[in-house]
Amino acid sequence: KKEFISTPDFNVYPNPVSDIAVVAFNLEQSSDAQIRLYDYNGRLVYSEKTGTLEEGSHSLRLSTTNIANGMYVIELQTRSKTYRQRIVIVK
Repeated sequence: KKEFISTPDFNVYPNPVSDIAVVAFNLEQSSDAQIRLYDYNGRLVYSEKTGTLEEGSHSLRLSTTNIANGMYVIELQTRSKTYRQRIVIVK
């Protein structure tokens, strides 16, 4: 069962999103990060590796223009933590 963590260290906005989602997160230490987007059937529809990021606040832009409307789970995985949030794509 996947756990959804709501924290100031991870936020995706706007939600619902129509074209660009901003993934904002804070790293306690430098780390590689990976963003994944899963549809509600658990299929991976998008994945991006960031490379090594320094400690501190970061934001990444995720284009949803080629992703179908619906409910998704966006996941951010770092060396020490995994965050997940539900998002809705509506165009």
